[in-house]
Amino acid sequence: MTPYHYWLCNYVPTCVPIKLVNNQTVYSAGEGTVVFNPIVNGKAVRPLEFSQILHVPDLRNNLRSGLFLTCQKGFTVSIDTIKMSFEHPAGNLLFTATISASNAAFLGGSTVPLMEYASAPTTLPLDLDLWHRRLAHNHLEGVKRLLKKKPITRMTLFKSDQ
Repeated sequence: MTPYHYWLCNYVPTCVPIKLVNNQTVYSAGEGTVVFNPIVNGKAVRPLEFSQILHVPDLRNNLRSGLFLTCQKGFTVSIDTIKMSFEHPAGNLLFTATISASNAAFLGGSTVPLMEYASAPTTLPLDLDLWHRRLAHNHLEGVKRLLKKKPITRMTLFKSDQ
């Protein structure tokens, strides 16, 4: 959940009641997706798209449910005294959160506001997987042939190791 409407793309008006820890009920105004640029062990890693993010204008901070990620999305969440680690599938570390002295956890990374990019895919690295998805899930050998023969102008690959 986030109070920041400008982070959300694919925004759909949605009214969901949310009961807060102080027994107050607030309501969402909409739902969308957010592109998150994680930092893991001091290095930027592949951007992630979080889906089903509720826009809740009455919140003061972002909230992410670890139970939702584990129960509904199949994540493995590990917690120690200073850090939370989020893996999906198990063994594939996607992002981390640092635990503060007040027992609040803060994700390592940043969210780019929607107004700074045209669409979520434009913020992702131009690798074979992204071209595979952009070309209607054409098989990877077909995508490689297109890159090699260059029948499409401005089709580039930034990660040649894949």
